[in-house]
Amino acid sequence: MKKTKRVTLSVRSILLITLALLLLNGAIGAFLAFRSRTTMRNVIDNHMLGVAKTAATILNGDELAALTEDDIGGPREKALLNKLKSFSDNLDFKYIFVVRKTEDGHFIFITDADPVDPAPFGEYVTESPALLSAGNGIPAVDAKAIEDRWGKYYSTYCPVFCSDGSIGGIVGVDFDTNWYKNQMTRNVIYLLLADAAALIAGGGMALLLTARLRKRLEELNGEVDALSENLGTLMEEISSDARYSVIAPATAPLPDGKSGKDGGIEKLSRDVATLRLNLKRFIDFVHAQAYIDGMTGVGNKAAYLELVKEINDKIAAGTAAFSIAVFDVNGLKSMNDDYGHETGDRMLVGAAECIQQVFGGENVFRIGGDEFIAVLPDFTAKDVEEAFAKLDAETDRANRKKDPADRAVVSFSKGASTFTPGVDGEFRVVFKRADEAMYRDKDAYYREHYDPRRRT
Repeated sequence: MKKTKRVTLSVRSILLITLALLLLNGAIGAFLAFRSRTTMRNVIDNHMLGVAKTAATILNGDELAALTEDDIGGPREKALLNKLKSFSDNLDFKYIFVVRKTEDGHFIFITDADPVDPAPFGEYVTESPALLSAGNGIPAVDAKAIEDRWGKYYSTYCPVFCSDGSIGGIVGVDFDTNWYKNQMTRNVIYLLLADAAALIAGGGMALLLTARLRKRLEELNGEVDALSENLGTLMEEISSDARYSVIAPATAPLPDGKSGKDGGIEKLSRDVATLRLNLKRFIDFVHAQAYIDGMTGVGNKAAYLELVKEINDKIAAGTAAFSIAVFDVNGLKSMNDDYGHETGDRMLVGAAECIQQVFGGENVFRIGGDEFIAVLPDFTAKDVEEAFAKLDAETDRANRKKDPADRAVVSFSKGASTFTPGVDGEFRVVFKRADEAMYRDKDAYYREHYDPRRRT
């Protein structure tokens, strides 16, 4: 009777272990499906916004503001359409067009690169939250598909600023709803398939409950390894273009110094811990991508706006202490026009590297095509002045290291301002002073080095 009881308890233990692992597999799949959908949407929206921002950098706000109906079909519009069409040939979206806000607050088309059914100049644009945001100077992506006479699309809009800071036009890019939904669901489906495979395999294991515990543990270890490989493949596919590795170390320490070579409970515990580490690193990575500028690696506009909100809260609480440094890359438009956008992109990346080297990557953000800002906690005006001197030295050093044939030589216009308690009521007041100082520096630079008409 005792022997029979021991067998019963052994079978019961195996059943409990099997059930626990099935629940673990199901929970991992459900958790990934839930978290992945939100984070993947942020990544996709950030990609869409990046397309519109990149398109905006090739346009001139002053030229868009001056475009009239009389220019339709003429050389000015043709030059604009050529820029838009050359841009659209290399990227996956449906339509690209430019709109403008009228004096009565509505939005009209001023040019449309659609070769089949372009919108005529002056036709009203279907308004959406993203378009209204861009009309106020902030690029945005629509959270819901918008339908008009051309179909139903997810749209993103980015303002193009004139030299005086006003908005000359707004670039609009439409993405097909099927493309957007496929991007959202593809990775979730992969997760569900991987989890379903694990659940099916776990159900098969339940048929062998009378086997020895050692053999069962070896089989369970095999299933955990298979799940880990499936998830690793999925993570690598999602992040393959981000220079990021999601593979956790496979040599996590085991309890009591045991090797785990026998495939026992120690190895199972280690593999589950490694899998959890992979999942955490992946989720952290996907979250980070929503706040990193894809070209330069510094914080993007979304990260910057969140920091501004935090600083405004500190100002209201009376605990704020910071300085702002604003940078504009000199000669970027001329570089793009004369030597191509690849050279201009290298120039932007080099500028970001110099700024990060002095001010730290966590403090630097790209807030426009060629404009960066460093938000510096506890920096005094003297600290900023010393940092500017270091930046000049670092920029000179980086430029001297370049190949003489490389045209992507970095030069900044810069300005700074320090928060004054009791005087500055919000972040934008400090930013405005720094921005004005930067433009004074920029004017002086162009008066000395360039024809003012070629400013950028």
